[in-house]
Amino acid sequence: MAAKFSVSAPGKIILHGEHSVVYGKKAIACAIGSRVVVDAAVSPQLQSSLVISMPSVHLNEVEIIANLTDLEEKQDVMEIVKVKCNETLQELEHTDFARIALSCILYAYYHTHRQRQNCGDKGSTVTIKISSEIPIGAGLGSSAAFNTSIACLFLIISGSVTKPGVSEKFSKITNENDLNAINSLAFELEKIVHKTPSGIDNSIATFGGAVSFQNGDIIPLSKMPTLQLLIVDTKITRSTKTLVSKVKEYADSHPDVVLPIMESLNGIATSAESLLGKLSDDSNNAQLLSEWCRLITTNQSLLKAIGVSHCALDKICFIANKYGCPAKLTGAGGGGCAIVVLDYLQNNSDSISQLRNELEMEGFGCIRASLGGDGVLVKSTQITS
Repeated sequence: MAAKFSVSAPGKIILHGEHSVVYGKKAIACAIGSRVVVDAAVSPQLQSSLVISMPSVHLNEVEIIANLTDLEEKQDVMEIVKVKCNETLQELEHTDFARIALSCILYAYYHTHRQRQNCGDKGSTVTIKISSEIPIGAGLGSSAAFNTSIACLFLIISGSVTKPGVSEKFSKITNENDLNAINSLAFELEKIVHKTPSGIDNSIATFGGAVSFQNGDIIPLSKMPTLQLLIVDTKITRSTKTLVSKVKEYADSHPDVVLPIMESLNGIATSAESLLGKLSDDSNNAQLLSEWCRLITTNQSLLKAIGVSHCALDKICFIANKYGCPAKLTGAGGGGCAIVVLDYLQNNSDSISQLRNELEMEGFGCIRASLGGDGVLVKSTQITS
């Protein structure tokens, strides 16, 4: 028997609370419609192996022999992962992204493979193809969407998470224990990528929707309107660590200036959470939308005041404002991405196209997205003998 599965998980944006969250203030993150999709075929074999294709990191049909004998009860999984990565990549031209992605796949595979071994399961070949609509390194949660999809896939294969019924359509995972298991393994995979992740990105990728977070507490937001956004990628790389350090240096030298700004950013996040909840109940309320959009503009001004904007981000905001659309950076700033709220254009396709064309003429990348949305989704497309 050969089984085919597909798993998909969303990216995310930080809507409010960039940088101020480091100072114990509230932040809000939301799932977006751009997703990672993992297609997999599993067929029983005498010898276990993985065949991996991930064009975004230049891995094309890379085969890894991964027998059950690699796993010994007392052997550390990460040690096996390092050995297999070195063996696989030593003769391939590869990037750091490829090594990290392969490490995450192998960790998830061996972590769940041990459970299959304990259950007496025989070997299998798992052929995986990974595609992504989320740019890497742009602050949109690409690694968490990838890791959540990989975690879900191997938990399904191991039988730790309920297998989806045969269907051509993606469906939600509704079992809370299954979701928690996926989120837990995805968080472990995020540690391989980020060392000390917050857990926010993988929570969004698993559960979807939106969350508020403050001082390590992650709280799902039950109400979030389906607002339309344009995510604009400056294509400028930046270091979150460097930007956070830059703000800290400013705060240490001028606390009377910076700390009140952090309080104001907290006020914006708190007010925005309330307004968005109300907009969820009354999506056509122009006054509520106007109030939230004003917060978006103020948020950007304050982030610029603490030195984390960039001339490219300022240009995006300027162009968006010409069309009556508020905009702000999302994530660490210094490049990366901005979000433009499109709802003021009331689905005017001509105006949206003109805005997008003008941004793309400046060399920016544009992704149409909606606020909130589903978390991890699964389907089983075919089971054949």
